Amino acid sequence: MKWLRHWLDAGSRAIEDVLARDPRTGRFCYGDRPTIADICLVAHLTSAKMLCDRDAAPYPTAQRILDACMQIEAFALEHPLRQPGAQTTASV
Repeated sequence: MKWLRHWLDAGSRAIEDVLARDPRTGRFCYGDRPTIADICLVAHLTSAKMLCDRDAAPYPTAQRILDACMQIEAFALEHPLRQPGAQTTASV
């Protein structure tokens, strides 16, 4: 778990650094419409939260994009905790 936390944290910092400084970052990772980059961001941050209880709050740009994605029905409905057989004690 220590190894996993290390790499999830390192990845989150790197993602935040890129998104925060790239002028192409908009409402989403690349502009104002979701792309594959947003799917990857949501997967990364969701894994960090579910596997290691890592919060996205230290990464404000990534957190903002995650929040924008989760307001889209397609993202929200596919959240791992909304799938059949998912644990019920964690929050979505």
